[in-house]
Amino acid sequence: MKNQSLKIFAMTFNINSADTTSDTFSFIPPGFDIYALAFEEVGPFIPLASAAKQRALTSSLIETFGNSDRFGKDFIQICDVTLLAIKLFIIVDSKLNDLVSVKIRQTVLTGADGAYGNKGACYCSLSIDSNTYFLFIAAHFEAHDKNIQLRNENFATIMKTIQTNMSANPLTYHHFIFFMGDLNYRINGPYDDVNKLATSGKYYDMLEYDQLTTEKRAMHVFSGFFEEEIHFPPTYKFDKNSIEYDTSQKKRVPSFTDRILVYSRNRSRIKGLGYDANMDILISDHRPVHAKFEVQLNPKSAEQQKAQENPKSIVCLIE
Repeated sequence: MKNQSLKIFAMTFNINSADTTSDTFSFIPPGFDIYALAFEEVGPFIPLASAAKQRALTSSLIETFGNSDRFGKDFIQICDVTLLAIKLFIIVDSKLNDLVSVKIRQTVLTGADGAYGNKGACYCSLSIDSNTYFLFIAAHFEAHDKNIQLRNENFATIMKTIQTNMSANPLTYHHFIFFMGDLNYRINGPYDDVNKLATSGKYYDMLEYDQLTTEKRAMHVFSGFFEEEIHFPPTYKFDKNSIEYDTSQKKRVPSFTDRILVYSRNRSRIKGLGYDANMDILISDHRPVHAKFEVQLNPKSAEQQKAQENPKSIVCLIE
C-alpha cells in the first residue's frame, strides 16, 4: 500500500430506541478511510423488537454512506455485528477492499450473569495489508451509579472472552484497539452541584469526580489504554428531544458515560485529530461521541514487499 497512513472515525451513540434516518447521521464528516460506529440501546431488550430496530438502523447507515457525492468515495461494509440492542458497524474505503482481512466477528454477553445480551459487546478483529492488526469493540456496561466494580468486571470479561475466542492476547495480537461504548461510568456528586459545573462548561473540574478517570488511575480498568482530552459537555442524561439534563424525579447526575478509549502498541504511530460530542442530536437521552485518528501502518518487510510486487516469484519459492 503506497499510502502508509489511514484516517479512522470512531463513534459511540446510545440511541435509546429512537428511529433513525440518513439525516440523523449528517454530522458524520467525509474524509476518512475507516468508519467504526458503536450503538447501544438500538431497540428494547426484546429480541424481535430489537431485531427490527437493528435492521432499520443498518438501512439508515447504508443510505448514509451510499451517498458518494457527499463522501467523495465508495465504501465496503465489512462488519455489522449485533447483540440484542448493541451494534458494531464498520465500513472501509473501497480502495482497501483487497487489503482488509477480517479475522473474527463475535459478541460477548455480560448481562444477567453473562446469560443475556442487554449488556456486553460486539467486536471485530481485522488486518490491513496483512501486517497491521486492528480490534474494534462496541460495548454497553452495567448501569447505575454505584455499580463501579461491575463495570470494571464487564471490561475484564469482554477482554478475557476475546482472548479465549481468538486464542491470543488481544493486547499483543493487535497493534490498535478502539474501545467504544456507553460505559456507564458516572460523576460522583450531588445533582445540583454537578449540573452547575456541566452547564458552566467546567468539564475539567467534573472529571476529578469521574468514576472512569478514578478507576483508570488506580489501574482497576483499561490499563494500557488512553483517551483523548474531554472538552465537551456530559453526554448523559438528557430529557429526550431537549437540551436540558434529566428533570425527572430520579435526576440522574450529568455524566460522561459515552467514551472512546484506544490502545496502541506504539503511541507514536497514532495521532488524535479530535474528540468531541454532537450536542445537536436530540433524539436520545444521550449524545453521540466521536473521535478521529490518523494511524501509521506497519512497514512491510523486504520479503513481504517482494512477494507483493512479484507474486509469481513466491510461487516458485514454494515449489
